Amino acid sequence: MATEDRLLWMGDLEPHMDALFIENAFRQLGQSVNVRMAVDRNGNAARYCFIEMPDSATARRAMLTINGTDIPNSKTRFNLSYANNSNSNLVEYSLFVNNLSSQINDAELYQIFGKKFISCRGAKVYKGPDGRSRCMGFVRFSNETEQQQALVEMNRKLIRGKKIMLRIAPVKPRARQVNRCTTTVEPSVSQTYHYDHFRQAMQAWHGLNVSCPPFVDQIVEYETSTKDTKDLMRSSEELYMALEQAHWYPKISSNSSFKQLS
Repeated sequence: MATEDRLLWMGDLEPHMDALFIENAFRQLGQSVNVRMAVDRNGNAARYCFIEMPDSATARRAMLTINGTDIPNSKTRFNLSYANNSNSNLVEYSLFVNNLSSQINDAELYQIFGKKFISCRGAKVYKGPDGRSRCMGFVRFSNETEQQQALVEMNRKLIRGKKIMLRIAPVKPRARQVNRCTTTVEPSVSQTYHYDHFRQAMQAWHGLNVSCPPFVDQIVEYETSTKDTKDLMRSSEELYMALEQAHWYPKISSNSSFKQLS
């Protein structure tokens, strides 16, 4: 069984959330897990950890039923995603999603596709600096056939009152990442690292001023001209490439440091 099929990344941890707390939170939901806490080079706990599930079916069930729900004895919610091993030869195929309802978050976007397509590995809704949804995001698959099937079956599907717009994102070969940050973990799981680089990438692509006033969602109607649609999707593809350059998705490498639950 491939490790990436049963290893989940959990982010947005509060300072008091250690391995025992997280293990107990999952236990209260009827799930026994092995927790690996990530630490930086100074030995300080990072704001994320890795959750090892017994098998791939259990990991998928957690992504569908636990992700996005309230963490027991906490005011925050589970923020889960499949963890990618940077040493793995796994190739991922992504779809760009546009015209999302502003109410849809990462967990719900994953559920929309994950319930139907087993190879769906995660979803990300892009938010602006003000924390508001930009009504666009990405969905990842490990199987190209299911990616193509999702494109055919889900494009222009009505979700929360809006027809979502799908486009195949370019496949980026996975290369071993070079650690350029100040921690012993993969840069892609460093919240500060990938946000700063994402901001720089967005500024480079779109001249985006991240200090701008709160973003006002623009509803995309399908009565627009073909040229407008092509321009929109071209811009969307540029956004995808910017996210890829920012190492948006969480990965785990062999040189990562952990505090493992005994």
